[in-house]
Amino acid sequence: MERILSEVLSCLEKLKRKKYASQVFVGFDGFVDTLVRPVRSTGDSEHRYFQSIGEFASYLKGKEGKSCSIELEKITEKLGGNAAIYAQAISRLGIHTKCLGAFGYPEPLPLFQTEESDVELISISNPGICTALEFDDGKIMLSENEGINDLDYERIVRYAGEEPLYRMINESAMVSLMNWSEVPGCTGIWTGFLENIFPRLPKNERKKMFIDISDCSRRSNEDIRQMLELIRDFADYCEITLSLNYNEFEIVSSVMNAGDGEANTGSGQAAGDGTTNHSGSADGLAACDEAMEQQGRILCESCGLQYLIIHLRDGAYAFTKNISYYVDNRYVKHPLISTGGGDNFNAGLVYGIINGMGIEAAMTLGNAASGFYISHGRSATMNELSEYIHMWMQEREVAV
Repeated sequence: MERILSEVLSCLEKLKRKKYASQVFVGFDGFVDTLVRPVRSTGDSEHRYFQSIGEFASYLKGKEGKSCSIELEKITEKLGGNAAIYAQAISRLGIHTKCLGAFGYPEPLPLFQTEESDVELISISNPGICTALEFDDGKIMLSENEGINDLDYERIVRYAGEEPLYRMINESAMVSLMNWSEVPGCTGIWTGFLENIFPRLPKNERKKMFIDISDCSRRSNEDIRQMLELIRDFADYCEITLSLNYNEFEIVSSVMNAGDGEANTGSGQAAGDGTTNHSGSADGLAACDEAMEQQGRILCESCGLQYLIIHLRDGAYAFTKNISYYVDNRYVKHPLISTGGGDNFNAGLVYGIINGMGIEAAMTLGNAASGFYISHGRSATMNELSEYIHMWMQEREVAV
């Protein structure tokens, strides 16, 4: 792990002297997030909060048939949505970002117009509203989609224009498609891109694409299968990195395995030589059992992915058709906030990929970006990321 951390620091030092010309395109959500802590009990001087989702769930179960009242202590109100948070995070590292979505109409709400980031907003609808219940081990997000449900390809073309959209895609070093799960019209948006935008891109250059589908628990199996087929179609034009948390990975794998014809049960022989490459703790990769590794490679092959990323609290995995990687994370016991941690991981990861880092280094940068964010409640600058990684290295040296 020390080797990877040193590699990331060396890359960041070189990139600090670089004049940026990169641009990232991001779409298509937008939420106003209110972050709250559910209060477990109150004393004379301070509140005691529900520390975990399990504790909160047990309390609610005990109130079954009785009703209850729960105080919510507001932490902050901020811009939200996978696309908006990711766009702000990667722009803080010096990448110009064009972000299309639901940030307020006819003008973006002031909440989304942050002066410290280089994000150009193309807003075609009003945002959704999300109340995020924060816990030490995760969050529960309660959403009212409002304007999110208005997003579809026809509206994008009507308000943003197909030619400007083509130019944004063509000029971007990375096309980032976020939050398919919460945007009902997203399948149609992707289809519109495949029919009207991507066939016109220069044939001699495969575009880089990053996809985070978000929590697809509410989507039907048929919806998920259609989404996976569209990713396979994008692979004809792009080198694709798909980023999932473990919940999303389990759902997608289950849908693939339940498909008709040749179901992927995870018990067959994966393509390739079965090589595993891991940095960090020896038992880190042990958590990735053979079935998970097998399924990851099958998903890569089926969807034509360059990389499948699975990000967890204690580390991150990357799968290709042939090789598996694992890198450790720096554990943050009491996060200030958790909503947006995954988006900041994605921003650090993509920043590394755009700038030619190996996948282990890029994932480590993603872990650092996420760790800084949940510890400080904001996205890191380049210098702050370097300082965070220095601290991480020093902690590991002391531990040894």
